[in-house]
Amino acid sequence: MQEQITFFTLPIGELKSLISQTLQEVLSNTQATQKQEQQVPQYLTRKETAAILGVSLVTLHSYTTAGKIKVYKIGGRIRYKKQDIEAALKQVPNFSAK
Repeated sequence: MQEQITFFTLPIGELKSLISQTLQEVLSNTQATQKQEQQVPQYLTRKETAAILGVSLVTLHSYTTAGKIKVYKIGGRIRYKKQDIEAALKQVPNFSAK
């Protein structure tokens, strides 16, 4: 089946209004999606967390047992919230993560 293209006359003011409404809808949907993504915590494994911090697994374990980094046990596995790790990096001056 072939698509049919129809041309018609539309006042410039109406065209601008349609474009503006469409852009506002797209931006609104994008912002809503971003807010939903921010609300869902992302959990990292020990290896992922150590890589972000640029430390060994032993050092990460030391940070965890010292209470410097909060740990979550999910299904018997150790996980770290990505948001917690990013916040910890911001609090430490002169810390360079990989």
